[in-house]
Amino acid sequence: EPLIEEMFQYRFELGGELAGHSLGNLILAAMTDITGNFAYAVQEMSRVLNVKGRVLPSANQNVVLHAEMEDGTIIIGESKIPKSGKRIKRVFLSPESIQPLPEAILAIRNADLIVIGPGSLYTSILPNLVVPEIGKEVIQARASKVYICNLMTQPGETNNFTASDHVQALHEHTEKPFIQKIIVNKAAIPENIKLRYKGEYADPVWVDKDKLLDMGLDVIEEDIVTLKNNVLRHDTQRLSEMIYKILIDETMGRSGE
Repeated sequence: EPLIEEMFQYRFELGGELAGHSLGNLILAAMTDITGNFAYAVQEMSRVLNVKGRVLPSANQNVVLHAEMEDGTIIIGESKIPKSGKRIKRVFLSPESIQPLPEAILAIRNADLIVIGPGSLYTSILPNLVVPEIGKEVIQARASKVYICNLMTQPGETNNFTASDHVQALHEHTEKPFIQKIIVNKAAIPENIKLRYKGEYADPVWVDKDKLLDMGLDVIEEDIVTLKNNVLRHDTQRLSEMIYKILIDETMGRSGE
C-alpha cells in the first residue's frame, strides 16, 4: 500500500538520536531484537507486509559501513557519509570477517538475470557488493548483469557523476568489471524541475554514451522517467517491461546455445 510504503521510507529529520534514521530500518532493528535473527526478521516483515518475491539480506550479522574519502579521512555510518562534504574514494565494511547469507549466494548462482540499482550508489548498492563472497558470486554468476542508472546525482555521494562514473565506481569495488548492460534515461527533464533539484545540489546524470560503449557496455536508452508530486522517479511499469524483455531474450539465447 502506498501509505505503508511512504511510512516505511519516512526518515526522521528531527528528534535527537532518531534524526537521519528511517522508520523502516528502526522497525527492522526492533524485529531483529525480538527474534534474535536479522534474516528471520526480514522474512517476517515481508510476510506482514505481503511482499511479493523474496527479500534476502547479504549477511545475517551486524555490520558497519565506512567510507574512505579522497583526502584519506574515514567516515563511519551510512547516514553520516553523505553529510561529510567530501568526495568518496571507496566504501568498506567492518568487521572484516562477514559471512554472507547462504540463501543469498544460492539465489545469485541460480539467477536468470541480475539487476542492480537504482539507488544510492555508495550507501545502498555498493555495501552489498563489498560483502565477502557476494561480489565474487555476482561476477562469477552466469546471468547477465544489468545496471539501472540513477536519474539524478545524489548530494554527498555522486556530485557531478556521469553514467560511466557510476559504473566505474561499481567496478572499482569488485575484483573485475562485471556490468554488461546499462539502462539510462533519454527523456528530457523539464527546466523548472532541474532548477528545483539544482537547489538541492542534484543534477540529471549525464549519459556519456561513448564512454559507456568504450567500457564494453550494451547501452539501453529509454524514456524511463516519471514525475510524481514534482519529484522525479523511475517509471516502474516501463522498467519492468524492459527488464522482462531482457530476461526473455537472455533465456532464449541460453536455450539456443
